[in-house]
Amino acid sequence: MALKKILNINYFLNKKNSFLLVLTNSFLIVMLLLTILSCNKNPVEPKEEPPAPGSRDYVWRQDTLYTLNNTLYSIWGSAPDDVWLGGKGGITDFDRLWHFNGIEWKPYHKKIGVFPNCIFGFDRNNVWIGGNDGNIMRFNGTDWLPEFTYRPQGAIITNIVDINGSSPTNLYAIGVSFFDESEDQRSFLLHYNGEKWSKVFITNFKTQFSRFHIENNWLYKSSVVMDLMGTDIYELYLFRNMKLTKIHSISADQTNNISVTKIN
Repeated sequence: MALKKILNINYFLNKKNSFLLVLTNSFLIVMLLLTILSCNKNPVEPKEEPPAPGSRDYVWRQDTLYTLNNTLYSIWGSAPDDVWLGGKGGITDFDRLWHFNGIEWKPYHKKIGVFPNCIFGFDRNNVWIGGNDGNIMRFNGTDWLPEFTYRPQGAIITNIVDINGSSPTNLYAIGVSFFDESEDQRSFLLHYNGEKWSKVFITNFKTQFSRFHIENNWLYKSSVVMDLMGTDIYELYLFRNMKLTKIHSISADQTNNISVTKIN
């Protein structure tokens, strides 16, 4: 009887020791895996720094375009062999818009019907022009086609002066309209959602938007307004949540010269 009890106790101890041995081995394996994973994802490990910018020793080449009485002031390109250049045009209807193919500049071979005040695009098959008479055109890789015309009621002159966007479904254009003989002027903002253009808003005060920049869905706009004394006032606005807020203003008589040509 005593021997049976001893055997039973030994059997129990053996089972317990086996259980402890298996449990211990499993615990060690889990700890080893956690250690390996933690080494691979060390929260205090310093982040990799972005690569340093390359050299800026570019070689500039001067090109000369022979076009009489012309001013070209808007340029955009998708690649070194795909650059568009536009302006008010000269003595013909074929020198308002030029294209560079990587080797030479050539005037666009068709009449486009607008003055390319501004050019912007996303790739060589999706390029936009904002022009006079409130016209917006789009290049689809083959032809320039009219896309939209904005003319507020009572406006005698409407110009699209800048166009920009963060994606093909989030494109903006700004411009200015002049009304009747009152010399009144209003600036406006248009938006393209990938399918159609629509008016976002038009100012209820006299001003001329000139340039704008998009940053995290905030729109920064430069503007010129003439006060009652005939002095130009240069202003910078922030447009956010359908609200236009003036963030800076300076009068022309406070400086010798000022001109905003780019916001970034």
